[in-house]
Amino acid sequence: MINIKSVLSALAKSILPGLVICLLSFCSCDKSIIDKNATFHAFAGIDSLNAVLHDQVTTSENNTKLADSLFTLSLSLGYNKGISESSVIIIHFSRIDYQYSKAIDFIAKNLQKIEDINDISLIAPVYFELGKLHKDLDNFDLAFDYLTKALTFYNKTDNKKSCSEIYSILGLLFRDLDISKSFYYQKLAIGISKEINDSIGIARELNNMALTFNKENRIDSAQLHFEQAMAINKKLKNWKYYSRNLGNMADLEKSRNNFQVSEALYNEMLEVIDVSSDIRFYANTMLHLGDLHLKMENYHKAIPYFRNAILLSEKYKLIEFLMYGNKGLYLCNKGLSNADSSLFFAEVYQNFKDSLAIKKNSEELMRLEANYDFEQLNKERESKQKFQTILLVGLLVFLLLITIILIQFIKKQKLSNQANMLKVKLLQNELEVRNRELASYVLNMVRVNEKKLGIIAYLKKQQPEFKIQNQKIIDTVIRDLEMDQDSRMWEEFEIRFNKVNNDFYQKLSARFPDLTSNEKRLCAFLFMDMNTKEIASITGQSNEAIVKARTRLRRKLGISNQEESISTILTAI
Repeated sequence: MINIKSVLSALAKSILPGLVICLLSFCSCDKSIIDKNATFHAFAGIDSLNAVLHDQVTTSENNTKLADSLFTLSLSLGYNKGISESSVIIIHFSRIDYQYSKAIDFIAKNLQKIEDINDISLIAPVYFELGKLHKDLDNFDLAFDYLTKALTFYNKTDNKKSCSEIYSILGLLFRDLDISKSFYYQKLAIGISKEINDSIGIARELNNMALTFNKENRIDSAQLHFEQAMAINKKLKNWKYYSRNLGNMADLEKSRNNFQVSEALYNEMLEVIDVSSDIRFYANTMLHLGDLHLKMENYHKAIPYFRNAILLSEKYKLIEFLMYGNKGLYLCNKGLSNADSSLFFAEVYQNFKDSLAIKKNSEELMRLEANYDFEQLNKERESKQKFQTILLVGLLVFLLLITIILIQFIKKQKLSNQANMLKVKLLQNELEVRNRELASYVLNMVRVNEKKLGIIAYLKKQQPEFKIQNQKIIDTVIRDLEMDQDSRMWEEFEIRFNKVNNDFYQKLSARFPDLTSNEKRLCAFLFMDMNTKEIASITGQSNEAIVKARTRLRRKLGISNQEESISTILTAI
């Protein structure tokens, strides 16, 4: 027979050092030069050890330490599969060893890290194990919550076998609360197992349904389902579960006082139980056989079974079985009227009963503490989530307000820009209108003056043809026309010019304070890009006079470069 502990120890000694070396290399080297083969072998080693631990029926200190090491190593390497599998093993070991506080502490420290994996196929097994943990802790709501979360994930990944197992656990969860729901989930479980041809799952659920029928005192239905489960497991040579079916069937027959049938079933159990790997179940079967013969008042046959159960229980410190074994010996000796022996075993039974009560109280206390710790953990998580939700909502509201303010600001700016653009456009339009009006007015002045000059020329030409008395009148008219300086026309011109160029004269005077009014007016004409002829026409001066005036103006404006025009200087002003 292979010793599982020695195999596990050998694996730990041979593989774990290599994993540690890989971890040290991983942490000390740049990621770009990590040996991929070393990492691959590290992952393979973690998987191998997790597989060995997963198959362990009982726990030990070495197994627990190894599981903790594998979790830490997987976390350091960022190996998500290793994190998930070792988490399941740690919670499972803590659960079956009644170390509920350790399980809760582990969850408190690492659940967020596990959930951060963000792979439902790896998170689902952890939730499944948490569901079983809270079932043991009688935390119905939490057990149901984690089991249904795991079920949701397994449905998404189409893992029908795991879905069936969860329905099976849910059936057990509801057995003491709602028999109809218990049957409902068991039927779902067996339905899926049949769909995927999982014979082990079918046998498992037939056994569970039989136990539920037995709870309702539907003995015939219970017997039928036990027999069907036994037939499947026997065919599969699944002796572990076949022996469980035999035990349940034997208990059923014993409750019906079919002692001989029950004894045959118990004896068959002893033949198929692997004693080396299932000491607890073997010792329990011995107690059942002892109890069976006690009921039959076969005291001498009962005593050896109770003694063998006690020997096994002492070796493996099974206090509950020691209590029942000594109780059996007490009743047997009492039935045989062995007063001294009866009294002795009664005292030993009472001592173990007290010890068991203390142990159960301790376990119950641990369970209550674990429940309290987990409730606190849940409250902290809920409080944290609530705070994060409030913070997120507050941030979203803040961002919404900022967005609204920005939108309003942008709209306002857009409207303001549009208003400014409209205002500028209106000003430009107004300026263009005034420019056109000014140009039209100047053009009109030119035309008027040209007409006056034409009239003067015509009168001078025709004057000799007139009578002498009329010639004097013609002279007066010519003189008046030549001397005509319509002040209103000049005022109108300057008003119109200032409307278009409101600060021209002010800037011109500031820069060239020595200019006369006629020179300023000449600057205005030149600023409007009028030529010598047009200026002469308006002012009634000759072209030569305007050319001279421009020459004087260039000196006053300080223009020495002959290629530079007066209008260029005036435009720059």
